[in-house]
Amino acid sequence: MALKRKNLLEEIGQGLSFLQTTVENSSALNLHDLAVTSEDFFARLLNAVFDLELENLNRVAPNHPAIDLGDRRKRECFQITAQTGKPKIQATLGKFLDHRLHEDYSRLRILVLGRREQGYKDLDLTGLQAVGLSFSPETDIITIRKLLAHLHAESLERIESVHRVVVEEIQYPGAGRPSADPNSQAPGVSLLRGVEVGEKVRVYLAWLARSTARVTVPGLGVSLPTGETFERYLAAPHQNDRREPRPEPAIDVLSRTRCLLVQGAAGAGKSTLVTQLANTLAKHGDLALRLRLPLLLRRLQATGSIDRALAETAADGSPLGEADVREFLGRSLYLLADGLDECGHGSATVAAALATWSISHPDARVLVTSRGSLQEHPSLAEWSRFRLHPLTSAAALLVSGRFLEAVEGLTASDRDAASSRLSAYLKKAGGYDHWTQTPLAVGLLVALAVRGGKLETRRTALLDRVFELLRSAPREGRTREHVEASVLDASIDELGWALQSDDDLGLSGAVGAIGRRLEASLGGDPVLAHREAERAVVYWEAAGLLERVGGG
Repeated sequence: MALKRKNLLEEIGQGLSFLQTTVENSSALNLHDLAVTSEDFFARLLNAVFDLELENLNRVAPNHPAIDLGDRRKRECFQITAQTGKPKIQATLGKFLDHRLHEDYSRLRILVLGRREQGYKDLDLTGLQAVGLSFSPETDIITIRKLLAHLHAESLERIESVHRVVVEEIQYPGAGRPSADPNSQAPGVSLLRGVEVGEKVRVYLAWLARSTARVTVPGLGVSLPTGETFERYLAAPHQNDRREPRPEPAIDVLSRTRCLLVQGAAGAGKSTLVTQLANTLAKHGDLALRLRLPLLLRRLQATGSIDRALAETAADGSPLGEADVREFLGRSLYLLADGLDECGHGSATVAAALATWSISHPDARVLVTSRGSLQEHPSLAEWSRFRLHPLTSAAALLVSGRFLEAVEGLTASDRDAASSRLSAYLKKAGGYDHWTQTPLAVGLLVALAVRGGKLETRRTALLDRVFELLRSAPREGRTREHVEASVLDASIDELGWALQSDDDLGLSGAVGAIGRRLEASLGGDPVLAHREAERAVVYWEAAGLLERVGGG
């Protein structure tokens, strides 16, 4: 019984945490009406939590003033808002009085779908007090976290009722629902019901531009704005009877090529290229879907439908649901897919599915990255092939300078010393095979220069140095004070074990594994453990040790 209760609370916490993250993303994009489009869900949820009979008042009277949900029999009402600032709360209280709603309701609560702000205690409550309505900012301004805390003291029957609402209404990674029928073409779940497709595209592109706005520098634990890193060039395969093809900006190649396979060695910057292209296209208002092919393979195997797999993978982590993104697939778009070589034995399946999809969607442009050659993928024989052009010496010098400028906490003398060491490294490394031709290698050189390390030439010594840099860099970041060292150590240790058994671990799987590890040390509180696990993942992601890819 105790285990069942714990599992139910954990799944409720995951679903509502996912909902809160979605709302926060949407609020950052000025889409505050996400709460409005989901009022029926919140009515169900709050009825289950508080044993009420709330109805959606906006169905009774569109744009109902001050409140969204009401139970006239028990005289309780709620406003649902994604705007958490004090002015919004004060305005709600004023409208409540202006429309004399206190005559119908004796208790008002406000559910804020975001992070609770400071300053609520300074709200002007004199008007409410004058009509005999008691309103406490501490107890009547509710957050998702407060809802979860409230549930911990409730009966198993009530917890089961809330759990049923969450898994039926919220599509989130790892949700506790039966697996979909692979042959089913059900439309899935929309997180923006009632919103026009054009508006959904705008929301998705704004999220995509925001989520690809920075590129992490491996080894340094710092990131740079995507537009301030370096422009990547693509070159067509060399023909023996012709001169070496001249490299072209990747965005130019993509704009005139229907389907292309981009090849590059490990560390060449293929994933960064996809991030840069997605960011550029999103900022220009061009519909682009960015996804990781190992994740696509898993969903393709589960559903048997390439459209469903594409939509689910591209929607993961965005403010939209799978059904929302699926509406995009018939439009003119760019599909940017990274990591065909990482699909292992499933790479042929993915290549064949993408080839077939591209034929049936002639208005789409498709880019796939891989280490392998075109000959390894006969399904893509008709596609154009390009290789990611290595950094030139001049580009490596420019990139290394930008990387060094991004390192925080260096004194002027430390920065001058690092710059001198970096110049020496670049001169020495110039004679090594591929040493300055990839962003990964250049980032490592900068990290060595900052720490005063020696440039290793042996592969094993180099790998040891890479791990040393990755482990030491995050401790210097600004997130150190927000996450306990013991939590960080436990999280990275648990992730190491989890990745050994699942090298395609998703976000929810990572958070779940860490949360279970932390729960015992945090007093057996699954909600607290889940929150700390999320913070640990964010910490290591910001440090550059983890990468949350689009669709992951």
